[in-house]
Amino acid sequence: MRNDFPFSLDDGGVDERLCKDMKDYIHLRLRQSPAIVQNSTPTSWKYDESPQTVLADHLIQVSLGCFLSAKLTLDLLERGKLVIKSSGYSVLPQTLSESFLLNLNLLFPTQRSFERARDIFSVCLAALRPMTLREIHRCLRALSDQSDVDWEDFLHSYSLVASFLPSKNSPCETVSFFHPSFREWLLGRRTCDENKFACDLRRGHLAIALHLSSKCPGGLEEDDTLDLAHHILKAQVFKTGGISSDQGLTSKELQAAWLAMASADVTAALAAKRNILQPNLVVSKLLLLAGASPDATTGRKRCASGEVEGVIESFGQPLLNEFIAGGKNEMAALLIKFGADVTSTDSRGVSPLMVASTHNNASMAGLLLATKPTSLVQSCNDGSTALSFAARADSLSTLKLLLSRGSWASEKEKTAVVQEALVGACKVGRVDALNVLVSEGAADVNEPCRISHEMPLRSAISAGQTRVVRELLRFGADVTKVDFPLHLSVMKGHFDVVEVLLHASGDACDSNGEDSLGRTPLAVAAMSGQTPLIELLASRGAFLDRPDHEGLTPLAWACIRGREAAVKLLLRLGAAVDAADMRQRTPLHHAAAGGRAAIATTLLETGANVEQAERNGLKPIDQAIAHGDRDTVSRFLKKGAKLGPTTWALAKDKPAVL
Repeated sequence: MRNDFPFSLDDGGVDERLCKDMKDYIHLRLRQSPAIVQNSTPTSWKYDESPQTVLADHLIQVSLGCFLSAKLTLDLLERGKLVIKSSGYSVLPQTLSESFLLNLNLLFPTQRSFERARDIFSVCLAALRPMTLREIHRCLRALSDQSDVDWEDFLHSYSLVASFLPSKNSPCETVSFFHPSFREWLLGRRTCDENKFACDLRRGHLAIALHLSSKCPGGLEEDDTLDLAHHILKAQVFKTGGISSDQGLTSKELQAAWLAMASADVTAALAAKRNILQPNLVVSKLLLLAGASPDATTGRKRCASGEVEGVIESFGQPLLNEFIAGGKNEMAALLIKFGADVTSTDSRGVSPLMVASTHNNASMAGLLLATKPTSLVQSCNDGSTALSFAARADSLSTLKLLLSRGSWASEKEKTAVVQEALVGACKVGRVDALNVLVSEGAADVNEPCRISHEMPLRSAISAGQTRVVRELLRFGADVTKVDFPLHLSVMKGHFDVVEVLLHASGDACDSNGEDSLGRTPLAVAAMSGQTPLIELLASRGAFLDRPDHEGLTPLAWACIRGREAAVKLLLRLGAAVDAADMRQRTPLHHAAAGGRAAIATTLLETGANVEQAERNGLKPIDQAIAHGDRDTVSRFLKKGAKLGPTTWALAKDKPAVL
């Protein structure tokens, strides 16, 4: 509990508000019950204060903030089970434990009388969840040597303890202890010096186990199988003091045999959702001893297939993968101990070692490697190995372990696996993993991945991983081994990467370098409308009017792609407005042909030539008419564009344009 919590429930004197609440509750009970007042008033009273006020103060003092303790005492006074005859209050219980003991002593004056209720308490204490009266009755019948236990006799026994095990107003009408502290008190009676009212918990577990075993003739479902395993273990069946074996079998073997015979499918129970989310190690071990497969997969279901009952369909993750992913190493180690296949995979080909690498579970990765050293080179459906999974997840401790303890068939195999991990780390920006692979794994920053044949630097540039690009260059990555790195980073819009590459030496990172089509990085930026990159490249000396192999300038490409902001920026920077391509088309031709009215207006306002004809004689206005763009045609006419024979011929079928 936090130290700054306003009050403590363990000390009634700490906060006056708690004392006030307790006093208000006691006085409310006194006002509502004349019987409490009568039974709490001594025959001779010699104090000035009223007996009820002194009683309230006494209860507050001894209850220590526990309302349950005060309630039980007041209940006894109200029922007349306690009558105060002197002012010493010695007759009243001083602790909650004394209250429980007094209530049971009043119900069961002798130990023999308690025997009728002992088994009911034992079953309820052993139960994993609230049970119905019918279920409790069946448990007692299974426990009894007699073939039947009378229902009416059982109800009479229950009526004696109904105040401690009230029935809930729920559809299934389950019963449970009226308060958790009473349950804990009953459990504690087994270890106290006075064993009065002590319950036999093992007997309660045995009763439930016997009941579950006879519950379903066709075999128990997953949840019931898990319950049965729990109760068999808790009952310590076949051990000293219980049922013994004369067949030379151990108690564990006999318990496993019982479980196997009672369950429809122990493997389905092992892979049940409940056992995955909150696994029980000893229960799981018993299931494996009973024949459950350590290679089970999650999501196992029982179904009917024709006349065959209990056919199992399995799908999903291997159970080993699931436990490793959840950090449940003891469960994973148990499966491996029972022979689980450490190379088994899910539908994506992901192995247990890959899962351990992803979750940085180094201890489990070490166990898997010790079990199957060659699992390190196992690859999933996309070709990735465990080393790549560790690198992409930045699982540094696992990555170092795999590198140091990996078993390689040859140096060539190791190089291939390490390079694949290096490219994966670069793609997702894992700088620390990159350093480990280069420094401890001898990864080569200038060698490609064996699967994608991609260079580490190219993968980092394409993904926009600026820090990785810097680190690779620091390790000596050769920019010339990447095809058009600057063009790639500009096309992806990675501003910071472009800055880093511009600082790199070599023609491959020249701001005026050309790709296979003759386009410069500035042209690529104009095509994609990357205005910040246009400004950056221009500031680093990029030529504004460098044409590509078709004669298209960056401005022409911006007009073709409709990048209005890029057009305005290039014009402001001084790009030639009438630069013609190989077919004598100007940026205005391209804007008109694409119906880019706003861009055409910007070009016209900058002084673009409206009468410039391309190689086949078409002028910008002709392109606009052919496109059917009335708005652009109107702008051309306002700028003085002339209508020639070609223009009228094109407008013949589009009278609405002019």
